[in-house]
Amino acid sequence: MRRLLWLLIPLAVAAVLLAGCGGDELVKEAEGGPHTVRPSGSAEISADRASAPEIDGGFTDNSDPSAPKTIESSELISFDCWFSTLDAAEPGALGSHIYQLSAKLENGEVMGTYQVRDAGEERPFRAGPEFLVELQGLVELYDLAQFNGLSHEVAGLPGDYGARLEARYASGERIDAEDNQENFLAWGAMNELLKLFERAAAPMPELLSLAVETQSAAEVLTEGHGWVSFPSYRLDAEGYDALSAALAALNEERRDGASGEMEAFRSAGRGELYHRRPAFVTRADSVALSFYERVSRYESADWDRGMTEYEAHNLDPRTGKELGFADVFRDLDNLPGLLLTEFQKTYPEQSFYEEALDFIRSSIDWNDGNINFALGYGCVHVFANEYVLNGEAGGQHITLSFVLNPDQVRADYVTAPQRWLLPLDYDVTYCRGDISAGFRMRWTMEPEREEGTWELRIEGGEAATYEENFYGHAPECWMAHASGRDFIYLRVPVGDVSQTSYVYEVTEGSVTKLTGEALGLALRPDTPLDPDGMRMNLNEMVFSPVVMLLPWGSFRVGESGLPEPAGEVYGLDGTGVLLLESGRYNPDSRENAAVSGGMWTLMAGTLLRPYQTDMKSFLDFITEDGRVVRFEINEFSENMLLDNFGTLEKVFLPEGVG
Repeated sequence: MRRLLWLLIPLAVAAVLLAGCGGDELVKEAEGGPHTVRPSGSAEISADRASAPEIDGGFTDNSDPSAPKTIESSELISFDCWFSTLDAAEPGALGSHIYQLSAKLENGEVMGTYQVRDAGEERPFRAGPEFLVELQGLVELYDLAQFNGLSHEVAGLPGDYGARLEARYASGERIDAEDNQENFLAWGAMNELLKLFERAAAPMPELLSLAVETQSAAEVLTEGHGWVSFPSYRLDAEGYDALSAALAALNEERRDGASGEMEAFRSAGRGELYHRRPAFVTRADSVALSFYERVSRYESADWDRGMTEYEAHNLDPRTGKELGFADVFRDLDNLPGLLLTEFQKTYPEQSFYEEALDFIRSSIDWNDGNINFALGYGCVHVFANEYVLNGEAGGQHITLSFVLNPDQVRADYVTAPQRWLLPLDYDVTYCRGDISAGFRMRWTMEPEREEGTWELRIEGGEAATYEENFYGHAPECWMAHASGRDFIYLRVPVGDVSQTSYVYEVTEGSVTKLTGEALGLALRPDTPLDPDGMRMNLNEMVFSPVVMLLPWGSFRVGESGLPEPAGEVYGLDGTGVLLLESGRYNPDSRENAAVSGGMWTLMAGTLLRPYQTDMKSFLDFITEDGRVVRFEINEFSENMLLDNFGTLEKVFLPEGVG
């Protein structure tokens, strides 16, 4: 900024000479104070000199050397600060902007504003008193009181450079500092202040209902088969017309592409050809709708192998427009290097092109899709398509944790709804909220066996691993965040057509399988956010003060965050019902059928607790000794029929009998 001073001085002098004595409009009276000194090592300026008019480009030091550099009070009541990074040599995550940050305690509540003055962006917000406590922590951490009394001014400069700081305390103490030429704040202080105000001003997301259905088509070729599958997206939310239109356009593009693929298969005539696009929703709320499709294709019998690429979309729900790297990431200068390092760390066995960094930077600048991303909760997924970074086959997938990379993603996209549910992919790292250790799932089929091993591994530090063996193919998995806790829900195949369910809780360093007493989370067919249009019945099970779990019991949220009984049904205290008649009842799984002779033998009066259901075709109960009993149903309603027994009152003791 000193260079601006030397440019302005000769211009100002020339203007004064031309204007003669009528040049008063070109001079500016310095904003003096009771103490006016030169910088350290310079002679003190007299009061007359300090208050004398200055021509444009004139430098005035009105600093107060007696201003205290230590503030005794920690009770901050107001804060106002603006600073410019327009002439910063390496702004990094700050960008080149003029920021204005203000917060004031009023009637026990903080009224604040986050502003980017040069961009015309202004966001007011409200926060609790703890906001000022956190803000005071930054004042102390970066010793902002050291600037108290600073007052430098260069006359005639536009208000686009430098910094100003005003802080007021309940004790009457204050911090005042300003310089309209040079920014006296450290990079770290500005960055942390910005992040604090950005988070406070960020909108609170609301969960959106997005249904994802898999569409497929098959074609018998002259010598072989052709197979196409692709996702179709449906938004079930009012007030998001632009987003619905964007999804409709994407669906039409997918249908047209599938028709073209099928035509190409028919022309080829031979081979086992395919084009598949399984979809994974990574975020679905009022701030961003994000998902990716893992595209695998084998479109010519002459190919040596199939190809795998990723296509990701991040849509602004308000406008339906795609969000680019510049919309989401704070530090585009350092982002390419960070991504390359993470790709190399995730794929240590691969060699990367010497030009890989340039390829990443170019793709980010142009948003050409060779490098793309999908926002998540607690992390952002980043993808590189085949042959972009090296000569290896197959697309590449990495995950950036918000906790481990706090300066990368803008605060709007770090915030998350209080509850959410998302389908999970295998061999992908997932990070959550403020937890630094992510987790990965893996499925391994045992050779020449019908069983496989499901593994969940928590990464970081002393990694914890949980394993279970399941029959058949890999379980479908979802992650639910509820009441500040994270649950993994598995639908596990049982036999050829049936499925059962398991629930696990994942914490910072462990994974725990929840028992029947935790009331396994239910599913219903009309709920979105996974490829088959199913999800956990979270609204009814976890989030309402009083909820109806199943026709035989009402439940509310307990202190643990899980449902607990809230009423008596069929004359019972607790979570169960009593069998009306002795008999042989169906087990829920193939394994249980093998050890029970095909059915469980249960006596009248046996206590059964509700365990799990698909809200459509079956109800499962669990006995006190851990046996799971299944009733097939014709419909999920008050009039449901249980197997061949009839309605509920034909199976369980009626009300008033215990």
